Amino acid sequence: MRERPPISNVGKTVAANVGLAACYFIAAKLGLKLAFLNASATAVWPPSGIALAAVLLLGTRVWPGVFAGAFLANLTTAGTLVTSVGIAVGNTLEALVGATLVTRFAGGRDAFDRAQNIFRFVLLAAMISTAVSATTGVTALSLAGFVRPGDYGPVWLTWWLGDASGALIIASFLLLWSRHHRVTWTRERLLEGALLASAVLIVGTVVFGGIFSFEYLTVPLLAWAAFRFGPRETATVIVLLSGIAIWGTLHGAGPFLAATQNASLLLLQAFMAIMALVNLPVAAVVAERKEAVERLRDSEQQFRTLYQRERGTVEVLQRSLLPSRLPTIPGLTVAARYVPATPEPLGGDWYDVFPLAGGRVGLVMGDVAGHGVGAAAVMAKLRNALRAYALEGHSPKQVAERLNRVMERGEMASVVYLVLDPVRWHVSYINAGQPPPAVLEPTGTVKFLDQSSIPLGTRLPRSYDEHELDLMPQSTVLLYTDGIIETRTQGAEARLARLERAVAGRPATDLDDLLTHLLNQILGENAPIDDAALLAVAASPLDPRRFHLELVALPDSLATLRNALRQWLPQTGATPEEIFAVITAVGEAAANAIEHAYGPKEAAFEVEALVESGRLEIAVRDKGRWRTPRGPMRGHGLKMMRELMKSVEVASGPEGTMIRLSHTLRNAVRS
Repeated sequence: MRERPPISNVGKTVAANVGLAACYFIAAKLGLKLAFLNASATAVWPPSGIALAAVLLLGTRVWPGVFAGAFLANLTTAGTLVTSVGIAVGNTLEALVGATLVTRFAGGRDAFDRAQNIFRFVLLAAMISTAVSATTGVTALSLAGFVRPGDYGPVWLTWWLGDASGALIIASFLLLWSRHHRVTWTRERLLEGALLASAVLIVGTVVFGGIFSFEYLTVPLLAWAAFRFGPRETATVIVLLSGIAIWGTLHGAGPFLAATQNASLLLLQAFMAIMALVNLPVAAVVAERKEAVERLRDSEQQFRTLYQRERGTVEVLQRSLLPSRLPTIPGLTVAARYVPATPEPLGGDWYDVFPLAGGRVGLVMGDVAGHGVGAAAVMAKLRNALRAYALEGHSPKQVAERLNRVMERGEMASVVYLVLDPVRWHVSYINAGQPPPAVLEPTGTVKFLDQSSIPLGTRLPRSYDEHELDLMPQSTVLLYTDGIIETRTQGAEARLARLERAVAGRPATDLDDLLTHLLNQILGENAPIDDAALLAVAASPLDPRRFHLELVALPDSLATLRNALRQWLPQTGATPEEIFAVITAVGEAAANAIEHAYGPKEAAFEVEALVESGRLEIAVRDKGRWRTPRGPMRGHGLKMMRELMKSVEVASGPEGTMIRLSHTLRNAVRS
């Protein structure tokens, strides 16, 4: 037996519906006073925004309030009982459909906190759902003879635009104030807010009162609200300007006067809707930026305070800021070392390796001036920013220029960012104050990439020089910080010569051995006087019989997987058609692995392939759980795999899921 809801909840629901019906009725009657084309169609319709905001904030339980308010407003205005019911049904469906779409796709009641959700809100709630009410209402009136066939289009447009502008202007105002109702302004901010409100009233009166009818004078006011206050205040300015503009237009003044009052209101509402569409996203972006800055400052302050108190954890922190493991990159081998200085182990040296689009690889070596928690905080900021800019596709030059802009007063850092194309052995790099990267050629010769610019932190707009060159295939690239070569007695040239002697002629077949030898030759048993970091990358021959790759279960890993397969499959003798089929099938299997790799820890999946007697066997493993297709548009990936491969098997168990793909190569390389 279903449990009855508490009486108090029922009472609250009834009160909410009654209050909503009253608000809707009053707003509707005011809006219908401006119905000039048809008694039931107006270009100014605040109830659409009220209803939409109410359903988003209170839930679908308040739909009777929307229906009752709409029904009573139309019944007491024009039409019949039947047309009033039809219009009320359309208005109620408009609110329910709009709230459902916004909740599902645009962030729900928080839609106006993010710019991308605002554009979705406009499309779903202000354009699509309002067409439901316009179509239902005008059709009901037309069938009852209250709208002539020739007037259907103009009446529908007036109805729709009135509902759309109400949904955007009024709903944004109500949602933002309901979600952020507390005003915690300083005295200076209160004074600025008063100045803004006064300017809105004065400029609004001047523009829409006919003194100087130039509507774009309102744009600076909206920009002021967006950049200095936020989305809530921007929505408030839009509502105030809309009210003043409607008043002026009805009194025959302002820039939107047309042949009829209805046409004037349509032009006005279209302008205010566009102003809202432009300025609300701007305000949201500015607010997001401010929140991000505040979060960054808060996290940095917490970071500094915490680790100044807990000095025993600084070494653990240093290691956590460096890559926990280097990525697996087919065709390349990568190794790194970090040796902290004494007595303070926490410094600002860092290194990073990450795959880029097109099969390229990003190599980073950086050094923040100073030691301790402060240097590590700057290091963490730069490391994350550099990786983000690089993955966005910016060139080394552009990355350096952006990094220089995020440096704060008193911060200084050097960094070398090198992009390696392992297919052409081509590099492009920027060196902002780091020791020159060393290249160990297959002949044993050591060359230095000695083009360099000034370090980051100049606090001036700076253009960094980007350099490109082709390396000898099978070379080894070595990046390092000055802690490797720094001594108190030798100059820079002598130190580089010491490094050159330590690596010249050394085989690069084992990078770990190479780095161990380098540290022994330069540092010996002594700790460096400054933090020392080493990063080396060299070519690794591909085995035409075996392939293994482990990747983080993120969508970005699919590009790395495809690039790796494009390098390996030609070694097996696969034809271009077979390469395309295998990459497509494995990509589908990997996409499934990513989708099902859940859990609080960093999830991963692996791909392993073996060529034996002309037969290619591939296994894609994850630690998730295979699920049956959800919906009619899902499950096509498995069908595609079976079309492309000779056989496909899916094995799922408590430990995870494995997809086995099998294909016979026509021209497999014989071992």
